[in-house]
Amino acid sequence: MFTWLVIEYSLTSYVSVIADNAQRLVVAKNTPQFIIFRLTEIVVLPLLLLFFLEAINSARTNFKKLLLAAFWTGLLTGVEALLVFTQVLTYQHWNIGRSMLAWAFFVGLAYTAQLIYSRILLKEGLLQC
Repeated sequence: MFTWLVIEYSLTSYVSVIADNAQRLVVAKNTPQFIIFRLTEIVVLPLLLLFFLEAINSARTNFKKLLLAAFWTGLLTGVEALLVFTQVLTYQHWNIGRSMLAWAFFVGLAYTAQLIYSRILLKEGLLQC
């Protein structure tokens, strides 16, 4: 739950700054596309990041973890590219490379939040190795 809240707060803050305040990502004005965008932001993207955490926990080596992080960054960038392709989003002084950097940051943030939370649980004795 902690990780979900961190991911959700970070994503909504990111979208608020980039799409609403800076207007680098312009969301379509019609209602169905706007709803698609908000559902993607609130449900799909955080779930994909949680699936990433499940996958990375099953990886044993750092190389596999790095490959999973790269794959998930590409997957999240692909979801955004699909939104651009279907004209739900429009780039304005923005490009896919910047989005890829942002998604790499979110993948790292999700993994870091999960590590911190598991260390807290270990320290309190609620989780065992």
